[in-house]
Amino acid sequence: MTVQDLMITSLALMGEPADAVSDYRSYAVTAVNIVLSETLPLENQLREVKKEELLLQAPVMKELTDTIPYDTRLLMTCLSYGVAAKLTMEDDDPAKFNYLNGMYMQTFSSGTPGFSHPIDDAVWGGIDR
Repeated sequence: MTVQDLMITSLALMGEPADAVSDYRSYAVTAVNIVLSETLPLENQLREVKKEELLLQAPVMKELTDTIPYDTRLLMTCLSYGVAAKLTMEDDDPAKFNYLNGMYMQTFSSGTPGFSHPIDDAVWGGIDR
C-alpha cells in the first residue's frame, strides 16, 4: 500500500472523496510518518509472530507514491483511523475527531495477535505458557 492509498482510505473514513488528497497534500506525508512511528510496536509484534526481521525504527515516507512496508491489516485498520484522526485535528469538528481518534485507540489496543514468552519466577522458576 502506498501513502496515497492510505490517504484515500483515511479520507473515506472522514467522509471525504478520494480526490480530496490534494487538499491535504502538504500535511499528508507528515501525518503518515507520525502514525508510522506511533504504530511501530504493533508492526513489530506482527513481524515477530511471522518470524520476520523487526524494524529498529519506523520508516520515513517522503512522497505520496512511497510504499509503506507495514502489514496490510494494520494499514487498513489502525493506521487508516490514525491518519484520519490526525487530518481531522485541524478541522472544526470535535465530534468527528473524537470518533476517529477513539477508533484509532481501539484498533491500536486490540489490533495484533499476541505472542508468549517464558516467565521466570524468583520462587518457582520458569513457567511456560
